[in-house]
Amino acid sequence: MVQYAFDAEELANIIRNRDDGPAMIDNKYGGAENIVKQLHTSKTRGLDTEDKAAFQERIAEFKQNVMPQAPYVGFIRFFFRALNDTMLIILIFMAIISIVLGLAFPESHGTAETEAEQVVNRLFGAIEGLAILAAVFIVSFVTAYNDAKKEKKFRELEAEEGNMDIKVIRNGDTSAEVKVDQLTVGDIVRLSNGDAVPADGILLESEKLETDESSMTGESDMIKKSTAKDPFLLSGTTVNDGTGLMLVTAVGTNSEWGRTLEELSGGGHKQTPLEEKLEDLAATIGKIGVFFATLTFLILLIGFVIKKVIDTSNGTGNWSLSDLSEVVSFIVIAVTVVVVAVPEGLPLAVTIALAYSVNEMMKDNNLVRHLAACETMGGATNICSDKTGTLTQNKMKVVEGYFAGRFHENLSSVSEEIFEDTEDGNGMDILINAFCTNSIAHLVPLSETKGGDDKKDKKLNKNLKMDKEEYVATVNKTEGALLFMVDETPFNLRSKEGDDIEIEELPDGTTKEVTVTKRGYRYYRDIVNKGKRVHGWPFSSKRKMMSTIMEAELPTGHTVKRLYNKGASEWVIKDCRYFVDADGKKVEFIEDDAAQTEEEQQRTRAYFIENYIQRMANNALRTLCIAYRNIEESEFDGLSENKADWEAEYFEHDMVLCAIVGIEDPLREGVDDSVERCQHAGILVRMVTGDNIDTAKAIARKCYILTDDGFAIRGPDFRELTSEQIDETLKKTKLQVMARSAPTDKLLLVKHLRAMGEVVAVTGDGTNDAPALHEADVGLAMGIAGTYVARSASDIVILDDNFTSIVAAVKWGRSIFENIRKFLQFQVTVNVVALVLTCITAVTSYAIVDESGHANKPPLTAVQLLWVNLIMDTFAALALATEKPEDELLDRKPYGRSEPLITKNMWSAILTQAAYQLFVLCFIYYGGLALFIAYNTSRNNTAVFNAFVFCQIFNELVCRKISNEFNFFKNFHKSFIFMGVILITLVMQAIIVQFGWRIASTEGLNWYQWIMTVLFGSLALPVGFLRTGVARFLFLIKALVDRRNEEKAEAAEKE
Repeated sequence: MVQYAFDAEELANIIRNRDDGPAMIDNKYGGAENIVKQLHTSKTRGLDTEDKAAFQERIAEFKQNVMPQAPYVGFIRFFFRALNDTMLIILIFMAIISIVLGLAFPESHGTAETEAEQVVNRLFGAIEGLAILAAVFIVSFVTAYNDAKKEKKFRELEAEEGNMDIKVIRNGDTSAEVKVDQLTVGDIVRLSNGDAVPADGILLESEKLETDESSMTGESDMIKKSTAKDPFLLSGTTVNDGTGLMLVTAVGTNSEWGRTLEELSGGGHKQTPLEEKLEDLAATIGKIGVFFATLTFLILLIGFVIKKVIDTSNGTGNWSLSDLSEVVSFIVIAVTVVVVAVPEGLPLAVTIALAYSVNEMMKDNNLVRHLAACETMGGATNICSDKTGTLTQNKMKVVEGYFAGRFHENLSSVSEEIFEDTEDGNGMDILINAFCTNSIAHLVPLSETKGGDDKKDKKLNKNLKMDKEEYVATVNKTEGALLFMVDETPFNLRSKEGDDIEIEELPDGTTKEVTVTKRGYRYYRDIVNKGKRVHGWPFSSKRKMMSTIMEAELPTGHTVKRLYNKGASEWVIKDCRYFVDADGKKVEFIEDDAAQTEEEQQRTRAYFIENYIQRMANNALRTLCIAYRNIEESEFDGLSENKADWEAEYFEHDMVLCAIVGIEDPLREGVDDSVERCQHAGILVRMVTGDNIDTAKAIARKCYILTDDGFAIRGPDFRELTSEQIDETLKKTKLQVMARSAPTDKLLLVKHLRAMGEVVAVTGDGTNDAPALHEADVGLAMGIAGTYVARSASDIVILDDNFTSIVAAVKWGRSIFENIRKFLQFQVTVNVVALVLTCITAVTSYAIVDESGHANKPPLTAVQLLWVNLIMDTFAALALATEKPEDELLDRKPYGRSEPLITKNMWSAILTQAAYQLFVLCFIYYGGLALFIAYNTSRNNTAVFNAFVFCQIFNELVCRKISNEFNFFKNFHKSFIFMGVILITLVMQAIIVQFGWRIASTEGLNWYQWIMTVLFGSLALPVGFLRTGVARFLFLIKALVDRRNEEKAEAAEKE
């Protein structure tokens, strides 16, 4: 059994006692190296997981990095949360009053009643109140069900998003990756810009490492980390810059982040902007409903009192306690009107639409982190998109370049023979060493990445022979292109023969011999240059380059410190003093204005830029310059002993340019069509990239982003503009490309666009993109290439990094807004009809008497109205809010920020349908069916109720298309939920009409009455069709008039 010198608590105290400073590690634990040794791990080989028994003992001792989650909120709790709504509480209170009054004062029929009949009447008197409670229960049940389902789905998505891959060293494999919850104490983690710190640990190596600890300490400043001054790394923080090697000392609940999570409780649901708008609208409609309910109650009460007074004066009636039941029935009707008027289905529709859409958007590779982003994306007017991986495939490959003093359009023309020996060594060796050592990328089998097959148990072949297994670049795709170049002909030819014997140190201190074939970048990185690294500076978006200092041997046998540098061509070449010509000689650049002859012009930087860099850039290739410089020992005099204090700029001068490479990144399939669809949908797509402006413009033209009237600008030029000039540029030009942009340029662009009223969506993958992602209306982070910081700042994660998925997000966003509008049009129509019909029939109720001489009450009873309420709230929300998006949504312009929920076109549809329905229902109520059948008050009122419901069913079909489309049934066969809702409604309506009796106050209709009422309801379709035709004709006339006015205005200007 393995014995450890420290237990989990002692190791956790390293971070908890970090205020004691780094000296504490030496004094209490014997230094970082001793901790590594006592934990039976290795800085170079990492943990040995091949010894399964020992590894399981380690996990038993220290646990794995599993974080606590917020308590699960079950259905019951969601149900009571749904009930805790002001409107529902009022409805419950009114329902209880209705039940009490119904039981205390049952309806009397004016004849002597037996005790059993009185009990039955009391029970029937309580039905209205019980029906209200049932409606409240159903609404709360459906809301709770959807919330619980949404909570479960979000927890699954959060688990999937949180279970990220961590770069570690295990079993000597320096490019291994494990899931974050598989980390344990003793793991060696490789950290780089944009990574999350997955567990507590101490720093073993670092280069310009800075972390953002604001999530843990509240301090917004970046914290510089080094082994000498601050080696403590906290879980839950992020790497803002640099690279480092970390020893994990605490995981799970022993870590600082784990302890914090244990103390947190789950937060509540935050309303989306659309939910807030609809809640305000619902409150307004509810107030109108209360007004109509009060008006209805007063009309019925006044009419009843007047009739009673007349009857009493005529001696045909008198006042009695039984009259109280009549008043109670008025209260019940008024209460029911409020129930119908309060559109609790509006927030329910949003909940259903969002929950349904979030689930469906996952199938389109959109992981929604914030619900508001779903609806906001539909209103996007601008998309500021990255290039690499979003518009392109992120499969980098060197296809041409300048090597050994010559330009090569095809790498097949590059051979070992073209490289001459220089005073600093063989030209090919220098170039390959520059590729391999000044890099943080790795090439790994596809099966070992998250894009591969997890079932394959393939080990990384240290020799890295590029055989049948497909390899991919990790960490940095651009650097990976250079490594692929090394591992493929002709660059691997220099080392294809012979084997080397490598001595590897094992964790227990012993050594063993390992045979390594001289082939591939690993040979140069891990064998030739092992232990020769002095210091390095990782790539940063500010410097646009990276550098590494290595020990190198000259042909004379002397050892020197050599700086290898690569980066953006324009930035690197200006720091180069020399270039290598075809003879392997170092030739000094001539300043552009000093060149006189043609030969001298070919030695200027301008010549290299125009003939090599711009030439490749115009072919849509990303260009990198590769350079080096031998550093004199005297240059290190006076420098700080702490290498973290060294500045790269101190060394990056007078360099030798040895190569310029052109890297191809093919466009993603279908991205050009997707961009055109966005432009057709009124969305301006802007490409924001770090490439030089010629490369950016060439790629933008290929994918149709840069049009003939478009405009491109460099990031440095953009940021030099004043605020007024930026606004003027955005208003008067179509700025479609920003090249050589820094993250601050993207942030500046987003701020100005939003200030101008645009709805902006932004894509990003880097740590420095986080401010722009946060500032945008919708931040879209890349799921594959995106850093943890970028994903955390985003609203939606694009799982496949594909621009086509962004277009799908736009379509879903528009679909959500469209579906809510469909539901809104339907519900407002029902509300208008129900409220006006109840009020009109209440006014005339005492002018119409039934067969027994009693006043004919409004035709829609409490239970019937509650059934209608169920149809228009829960059922309609399910049917209309789950309609799938159609491609035609991208034929419209964005609705932007100020678009009203109900448009003029929707109001015309609402008022047209309401007018038709009121005409039909009043026609039936006031005896219209008597023209065809014998009049019977109860059956006539049932016919009104049946016609009313069928008007809503057919109007629901009309509301599927709210933008003046003629075909209301388009894709109806694909709307399974809609068809199911209609079927359930039809079955339930038949049961209520034929078998409702006193419960629903209905009397069964015969086949002829069914045909007539269904026919009246179905006429909503031709009415909707006719209104659409008139609306389209009027819009056409308006368009012609507007066009003529524009032509007149243009003619007047010319005159």
